[in-house]
Amino acid sequence: MTDILTIDAAIQYLRSQGESDEKLGYVRGGFDTSRPIYFHDLEEGDVLYQYVRVGSHLGNWFALKGASMDDLAIFGGHSGRRLFQVEIIYPCRVVEGSALGIPMHWSSVGAFDEDRKMEKSGRVKGGGGTQLFMPSKYILTCVKSTGQVKHA
Repeated sequence: MTDILTIDAAIQYLRSQGESDEKLGYVRGGFDTSRPIYFHDLEEGDVLYQYVRVGSHLGNWFALKGASMDDLAIFGGHSGRRLFQVEIIYPCRVVEGSALGIPMHWSSVGAFDEDRKMEKSGRVKGGGGTQLFMPSKYILTCVKSTGQVKHA
């Protein structure tokens, strides 16, 4: 059985893997902490997906087959995103959880309470899909892009 992590345990693991405080802030704000968070041990041959900004490169956040940008609470804006498929070429450990939705009233300072849970009104966009955060050191050593695809 897989043990459920606290967000603090996930952050501690990612810090031990060399992640910066800035990236750890994105992790803390990217996972829905009211839902389970786990370690996910990826094996050689596993396939993941990532929505990459046009003109950018692979980042830390990945998704499983079938995930949409809405599921992952990705707001593409005018930058556009392309979906890439990647294959794991060397086993590695990532953090898995559910994407936190985007507050619909972005200008409000009170979008989150002190526990980083969505405000009580529930006005959010997307989220709820499974996402994986991969430590930066593994992106160049454990992942091979197999190219752009149309659907996850």
